[in-house]
Amino acid sequence: MKTRILTALLLLSIFSCQTLKAQSRTVLPDGTVIINTTEIVQDIRGHHDATPVEITILADTIQDVKALPSRESPRFFNRAVELLRSFIGLTVDKALAKETDTVSGATMSSRSLIGNVQ
Repeated sequence: MKTRILTALLLLSIFSCQTLKAQSRTVLPDGTVIINTTEIVQDIRGHHDATPVEITILADTIQDVKALPSRESPRFFNRAVELLRSFIGLTVDKALAKETDTVSGATMSSRSLIGNVQ
């Protein structure tokens, strides 16, 4: 619950363009917002370390979510990355409220990736 509240506040900050470091978000001419969670969600960790993602949003809808390089074990992390697809096409509000199951055998990586998106 605390993470969702913090994430909602974070998204509000991104759209107001006032509080985040410039490298954490990019706004393209067509209005697409690209969010890199490397600097803004450092406290959410997988099995070994942070699992940052890049989220692409257009018209309040998630267009893409990509896992960025991390120190997670590829054998498990690559399985967890598959769950990121479940956020594509959702509005930001629906993504924040989404209850996503973790991937068996990659639970910590899954939770970390979900936390980075939300």
